[in-house]
Amino acid sequence: MLAKFLTTLQLVFFAMSLFAQTETGGDRSIVILLDKLRDYQTNNEEPQMASCYFQLGTKYWQKDSLSKAVEYFEKSLTLYQKLGGDNGIRLVSESLGILLLEQNKPEKSIEFFQVCLSANRRKADKKGLTIALLNLSKAQVEFGQTAQASKNLKEAIALSKELNDISLLADTYYLYAKAQQTLGNEKESTSSYDSYMFYKSKMDEKTIKSIKKSADEAVNMVGEVTNEKKILEQEKRGISSRLDSVSNQLLMAERELLNKKVKELQAEQEENKKQAESERLYKNYYLGIAAFLIFTFVIFFMVTKFKINPMVARGIILFCLLLSFEFVLVVIDRFTDEIVENNPFYKLSANIILALVLLPVNGFVNKIVRNRINENKKPIETNL
Repeated sequence: MLAKFLTTLQLVFFAMSLFAQTETGGDRSIVILLDKLRDYQTNNEEPQMASCYFQLGTKYWQKDSLSKAVEYFEKSLTLYQKLGGDNGIRLVSESLGILLLEQNKPEKSIEFFQVCLSANRRKADKKGLTIALLNLSKAQVEFGQTAQASKNLKEAIALSKELNDISLLADTYYLYAKAQQTLGNEKESTSSYDSYMFYKSKMDEKTIKSIKKSADEAVNMVGEVTNEKKILEQEKRGISSRLDSVSNQLLMAERELLNKKVKELQAEQEENKKQAESERLYKNYYLGIAAFLIFTFVIFFMVTKFKINPMVARGIILFCLLLSFEFVLVVIDRFTDEIVENNPFYKLSANIILALVLLPVNGFVNKIVRNRINENKKPIETNL
């Protein structure tokens, strides 16, 4: 009996350990946070609980357990809103918005980015407000609220200029250019893209200056030995020239990309024009063949009222049949090409089938001609 009880107890502990492993994903830091959370809940320490929920959400996000991350972030946000902690609200709502946007849920992310935006307005934090506007605009563009995104981006651009933040200016102008292109404002889009390129080049220059400064500091920190200084100076000049080269290559690549897009658009327009012209020529070709075919039949039946050489009559009939074959072939050729995928064997088979279908037409026309000529007492060969 005791042995049975111990075995059952072992199974219970084993099941509990499996549950803990599933809950924490085997991460010791999550286990510690969960233990702390239980203590905070026992003592009803809400500020610590809110912070602990946020840390757990971050841990699960890092482990790609996104549903768990969202669950703990929402619990944290609810507590911070209850406590009135704008700093916590900003941090958690921004994290939730970014997480949901990564999950392709822009509508839901808009809700949390707006919460973050309101908290930043209350704090009067210009940089935080600019970042919140930028994040909100990204979600709105993805969700199709492009006009509202443009309005928010204008405010973000104005704030970025006040802050003189080159990085934020580049990001906001790029997104604004994209939004204006979606709205069909090509002029505004091009102007914004030029501004983006300007600030991006400024960022590149700033990076280059920073690297050059680091190179200068490295040279100054080197020992006082003259030969070593000369070597380092040469290396510094080499780094500077390579950085200048990289900067020029980046600018050239951007220009080439723009030129490529323009050429692709022009090629597409040219292709559309050619296709329209081809359609027009096809229609004219159909009409020409049809008119000529009708004209030939009319002439032939008029001629049969008079005495006509049987060989000439046979030739006219054959010509009419070939012309009919050509007309039908041109009409259906474009459709058969799609069906048989330009396979020569299948195309030849289709043409043979068409010829066999038109053979009875030849006999029918011959019969009509013989009857017309017999009525007018103009004999014609029996096998015509």
